[in-house]
Amino acid sequence: MPSYSSSRLPADDWLGLLRPVGLVVAPAVLNALQLFPNQSTAYLSSVQRQLEGLLEDVEGPNGQPLAVVPSFHLLATELLDWGEADLVPAAELQSVPEVVLAEYGETLRPTHGVPAFEPPTAESSAGAESATKLQALVLDLTQWCDASGKPDPQWGRDFDAAWNPSGHGWDTTPQQRFERLLKETEIPIGLLFNGS
Repeated sequence: MPSYSSSRLPADDWLGLLRPVGLVVAPAVLNALQLFPNQSTAYLSSVQRQLEGLLEDVEGPNGQPLAVVPSFHLLATELLDWGEADLVPAAELQSVPEVVLAEYGETLRPTHGVPAFEPPTAESSAGAESATKLQALVLDLTQWCDASGKPDPQWGRDFDAAWNPSGHGWDTTPQQRFERLLKETEIPIGLLFNGS
């Protein structure tokens, strides 16, 4: 593992490239846990080739062709090496975390949940049923459906631009919608995905 001087930490090189929105982990925590990207050229080239193999062309928000990864599920399993049990579609969750906004006629819900790892216990091995605890929620805008349930993928949707998919008057950004869902369901981690 490379060593770094205390004046220049590994997170300094790449965190400055991000536009943090919402809650962000402090560089001091990332450095203390030694969490920073693998900067090996061979590794980065391999990941780039894998990513290019996942891309498909679709019509973007402005009518122009847009290269996208068709779903977060594909990205997670093919590029990030997540297992099938690591990403559960909302329809398969025992209880879907949601927030009903009666004043706007909307319900906020994720597309997927990421179960928390819990070591096996005597109760779980005896077959006791318990609700799956979630450590993170995913909102995959490429899987968005309109009010009638018809697929309406939001390819490349800007996370910071106002959006009112129901037309009931709540003009806010996808980021703010998702933050409200996370805050009110008390799930600390969220992944927002638009394919691009």
